[in-house]
This record gives sequence, structure tokens and C-alpha cells, in this order.
Amino acid sequence: MPMLVLFDREKPLNSKVKLFKSKGQITCLNYGPYDNGHILVGTSTGDFLAFDSVNLGKLLCIKLSVVAPITSISIEWT
Repeated sequence: MPMLVLFDREKPLNSKVKLFKSKGQITCLNYGPYDNGHILVGTSTGDFLAFDSVNLGKLLCIKLSVVAPITSISIEWT
């Protein structure tokens, strides 16, 4: 089962862990576009997920491809 772990440098013992159901594996990860931005995840099964960076709550899950993995995530900063 894929897992995200969010570490707090000031409180290393209080790290947050998020498990989510997916038949695939995490193939790419990005953060942004601003401070306290979203954590963006692509999977080998073509799913794109967005998580809140503070509480790791799932904001979005979209099936972008049924035949190919998501291999990169680019962010437009403007």
C-alpha cells in the first residue's frame, strides 16, 4: 500500500503518515506551488493525487491514464 510520510524538523517524533489505497506504486512526487502548498503524487497506474501538506488530507484523485504511469509532475509558478 502506498504511503506518504511528512516529517516535521522541529518535532521529529510527531511525524504524520498517510496510507492510501492504490494498486500501483508512487512514481513521482512534487510539492507546491507555494509555501504550505499541496503534495502532488503520480502513480504507476495513472492516478494523480493531491494532498494538503499540513494534515495530509486527500484533496483530489483523478485517473489521468489507464495505460501509462505518471512519470513527472511540473508546476506553473505564476
